[in-house]
Amino acid sequence: MSTEWLFDNLNLSTTSFNEDESKLMIIDENGIVVADGSDSTREFEKLEQIYIDEIERFKEQGGSFIVELPDDKKVVTCFPMPNSNWILVNEQPYDTVFYYINQARSRTIFAVAIFIIITIIAAFISSKSIYNPINNMVYQIKRSLSRNVAASSSDNDFAYIQKAFDISIKHINELEEYKESTRDLLKEYTIKMLIEDNNSHMPNIPEGTFDDIAVLSHKGEMIIVLLKIDQYAKFIAKGNDYRKSILFMIINRIEEELSDRYVFDIITMGNGEITLFINISENLRRKSIIEIKSIISSIQEYIISVAETSFSAFISEPVKSQKSLSSCYMELKKVVKYRIMYSSKCILDEDSIKSKMTEVVHEYPESIEENINKNLKTGNLENTLAEFRLFMDYVQAMDVDNFLMSLSRLAISINKTVNQININRIGEISLNFNEFFIAISSAETIDDIKSEFCNLIVLINEQQEETTQTRNHHIAQLIIEYIEQNYNDKSLNLKELASNFKISYGYMLLIFKESQNQSLPEYLNMVRLKKAAELLCTTGDSVSKIMNNVGYDNESNFYRLFKKHFGATPRQYRINRTAAQKSNST
Repeated sequence: MSTEWLFDNLNLSTTSFNEDESKLMIIDENGIVVADGSDSTREFEKLEQIYIDEIERFKEQGGSFIVELPDDKKVVTCFPMPNSNWILVNEQPYDTVFYYINQARSRTIFAVAIFIIITIIAAFISSKSIYNPINNMVYQIKRSLSRNVAASSSDNDFAYIQKAFDISIKHINELEEYKESTRDLLKEYTIKMLIEDNNSHMPNIPEGTFDDIAVLSHKGEMIIVLLKIDQYAKFIAKGNDYRKSILFMIINRIEEELSDRYVFDIITMGNGEITLFINISENLRRKSIIEIKSIISSIQEYIISVAETSFSAFISEPVKSQKSLSSCYMELKKVVKYRIMYSSKCILDEDSIKSKMTEVVHEYPESIEENINKNLKTGNLENTLAEFRLFMDYVQAMDVDNFLMSLSRLAISINKTVNQININRIGEISLNFNEFFIAISSAETIDDIKSEFCNLIVLINEQQEETTQTRNHHIAQLIIEYIEQNYNDKSLNLKELASNFKISYGYMLLIFKESQNQSLPEYLNMVRLKKAAELLCTTGDSVSKIMNNVGYDNESNFYRLFKKHFGATPRQYRINRTAAQKSNST
């Protein structure tokens, strides 16, 4: 490569620069100037070390750097030349390079400032036209929702609008819930009127309102299933929240079990009742009813395990049309009446009670009733309960009306028997039969009825035992008083004494022995002998006279009994007691 060629090209490349300001040169790897495009001849001179140090950093890929000289400041750009060890170096004054940049920056800043001012003015003008509707809207919101939205001083209009929007959404949701609950209430009321055949009270409902109600849109067969909470009085006593949770649990479980298998409607009837209307296929009627019974049974077990509450179920005959819905429901209510003849958690339909409904046995079991009363009077609890069980087995074969009538008749009969027992009794059997009749009339199941009657029989027996013991003790005390007053009567007859108390002689001896733990003849002899001993010590009467005064008329018998009781004859007893008294006085 010739020096002249390089020089010419350097001059050509610097024609666009001011010769006094820019310099273009070529240096080798040692910093020696190979060619210089400026007027100052620097060829083969070595650059200053400050240049060489910076160029060394960029000799591989090239770059720019600033060199600060004592009296000047340069911008140096270097580029490695391919296929050689030379480096192309361009040196320009710092001010020349950055003059145009500073000028462009100033112009740019000025232009941006003008643009911002224009933009602010335009935004202000447009914001008035945009914000005025918003301002009007905020004003209207404040007027309509000022009671519901409490604006703080830190709230801007958009925060206020957000609050108003949240409250409006809440109100809309509440309105939707109210509409839904109102719709449910109207639906329940409509179905109730429909099944009760009370068209005069049927609400005026717009057409299509209840197209999704199976019971109203039904064209095939369906069955009515009525669920009743068992032990309803206890259920009510547990509070409103508990009742709601149990009913919700039952309804939710029913929907889970039936929704995938049947089309159905479900409504609450009050008084712990839930009514289902389930569409079934006429061809699969029997299979469907069996399956529904199985589902109900599983739900019963679930509710008992979770909430310890049970319910019974009653299933109607198939409903052929909407017109027969009311009559089928009325027939179902007759089935419900038979729950009292079954236990809790029962599932009944007409087939299960058909034998009772058509039963011809209506004759009241008077002989069993007589046996119950007879055993009550004698206080035989075991036999009384056995006879009552026979009574219940007999009347359970009746229809429900005769069944209830028989129970009422037995209760009245027992009441009369108790009144008879109380006649001529010292202690009275006290029972509140009004409460008992109320308990029987409010009983829900056969178990409740049996429990009430058995409790009554046991209570009568217990009070009868208590009054008998009291009466016997009282009779024994009267006998003691009578003997204390009449022991000296030689004609005293214990059998006549028994007749005075209207009891048998043997029974009088029995109750006296049970009360005093001593036989009545022994007690009479004890009283007479103690009185004779007293007279022997306090009087100078002869033994014969004393014997007559205490009621004895047989001297040998008196001597024998006296010696047996005191261990000495009457004369020896007197001598011994007199000697003892003298020794005590000295």
